[in-house]
Amino acid sequence: MLKYLSLTAALLSRCELLPDDVVKAVSDIVGKRNVTTDLIDRISYSKSCSVDESGVPACIVTPRSADEVSRILKIANNNEIPIFVWGRGTAFVPLSVPENCILLDMANMNKMLKVDEETMSVTVDAGVVWAAVNSILRKRGFELPVQGGGALVSCTVGGSIASSAVPHGITGGGTTGDSVLNLEVVLPSGETLWTGSAANPSGTPFERYCFGPDLTGLFIGSCGAFGVITKATLKIEKIPDEEDFACYSFKNYEHAYKAALEIQKNRLARFLVLVQGSLPVKAEALMHIIVTSKEGETAKLLEEIRTICLAYGGVEEDTTGTRNYWRSHNVMYSWLRWEDPKEYYRRGDIPVFCPEASGFLTFSGLLKLTKLFWEYWSKLKNSKYSPILKGFDIYYSRNGGYLWIDILFSLLDPGALDFGLKVRSTLYEMLLSCGGAPATIGGGEHAKKIMSRLGAYYRVLKLIKRSLDPKNILNPGALGL
Repeated sequence: MLKYLSLTAALLSRCELLPDDVVKAVSDIVGKRNVTTDLIDRISYSKSCSVDESGVPACIVTPRSADEVSRILKIANNNEIPIFVWGRGTAFVPLSVPENCILLDMANMNKMLKVDEETMSVTVDAGVVWAAVNSILRKRGFELPVQGGGALVSCTVGGSIASSAVPHGITGGGTTGDSVLNLEVVLPSGETLWTGSAANPSGTPFERYCFGPDLTGLFIGSCGAFGVITKATLKIEKIPDEEDFACYSFKNYEHAYKAALEIQKNRLARFLVLVQGSLPVKAEALMHIIVTSKEGETAKLLEEIRTICLAYGGVEEDTTGTRNYWRSHNVMYSWLRWEDPKEYYRRGDIPVFCPEASGFLTFSGLLKLTKLFWEYWSKLKNSKYSPILKGFDIYYSRNGGYLWIDILFSLLDPGALDFGLKVRSTLYEMLLSCGGAPATIGGGEHAKKIMSRLGAYYRVLKLIKRSLDPKNILNPGALGL
């Protein structure tokens, strides 16, 4: 009880309120119903899917337009109050919410604004979730080339773009950023701009690469360091005529990697996922394959894939899990291992945390890291904290693959949190030593440790940050800046 009281007292000592005149000024912009300074709300927004320590905001604001975001940023600049932009808090990387900041929850900016069949694009508010966009598009016979990242019922479009979240469908459709045409962004100063063709006051958002450098790309993966994404225009395409699935297990993961390389060289799959660890079959790897095509072509693609997989020792498996994974986007990850979604991230009734490590690697880099990891895991699994390897999963991209390593630790074990974060650091060292490139960087010391290795690249980002945000108001610490 005394420990609980001391922790509560420490937390309360950090929770300051904004000056009354600032709260009133913000409330006048968005309305009192869209502002809260209640302690319970502020504490809840200090927590995300990441287990890293974060600050407690002083005020939560839910703006409804770019104009409201702009006016709030101007107030923050004038009063030198940090701003943090919140999508849904579903990232596993450190978010680093600043202590006593104004937190902008983008949930009210959640509308589908326009489906343009002439330019084959859709324009949406940044706070809309991917599942809503896909649902409306499919009713009109369209879909997104990539289906968004994470759980599509909870991840927002703006948050996914800002974090460069790796999407479902990356194998054939490319990254989240590849699907972005133009962005509306509010800069730290409060000035609003459109990128790409929409920068022309007489133009529309349909072309990204124009008017000089690719300014759209500056904000993709920036973790909110350079501006607040308020709208996005994305590519759309017609729903394919056919869709089918395949699943193969492999006794040897190296053979599975070689099969994946052959499939990707020939561009046969819409999506190719290879999972290891906690498998439902006696094998080292399980491959899930989604194929889409014009009418009459799917059978041929699946036969080519079958020939490749069998040549490398693959065994045909039931495709129910693959099908459910692709179509049941609210519970997708569990189906990669044919598991009940309710049990996927559980250890009985023990609460767990997942210090995730992830990044892009070449095919050879994946093979190198996999060998290193299994050597490391053979020792780690016997540690006193009894970790569980929940996933060693590869989403194959056009030029390599994106690897996720999910290891679960109990939140009830004293010392497990510090130990788990050290494991994460070790995994990132391994990943970077194999030529890996993380997509979602996050903030704080974790981000700084990664980005500080990048020499001139990191220095240029610092220069851009100082130019756009000289008072370091917006998402301070994002990208380690």
